[in-house]
Amino acid sequence: MRIWEAQMKRFSGQVGMVTGSSEGIGYAIAERLIQEGAHIVICGRRADVLEDAAEKLGEQCTPIVLDVGDTKALADLVERTHQTHGRFDLLVNNAMHVGWS
Repeated sequence: MRIWEAQMKRFSGQVGMVTGSSEGIGYAIAERLIQEGAHIVICGRRADVLEDAAEKLGEQCTPIVLDVGDTKALADLVERTHQTHGRFDLLVNNAMHVGWS
């Protein structure tokens, strides 16, 4: 067995979240983490695009519509993920938020 093959499931059993993961780099990150054994909560603002991504990624992901600018909703989602899965191991903050002052 090659070294990289042994490491392919290094996130097995872990639960994480990737924001901005309905397409692009965030989607690719979520896809790779799922390939490596993680269950990933994918987040994005557009429900239709998010559902398409979830369908492609399969049952190892949970799609949640979320605007990371809504800090209360983000905190609630982290808590809900922890309660649902019994753990919360990793966060990839790929979404961009521009705050106005």
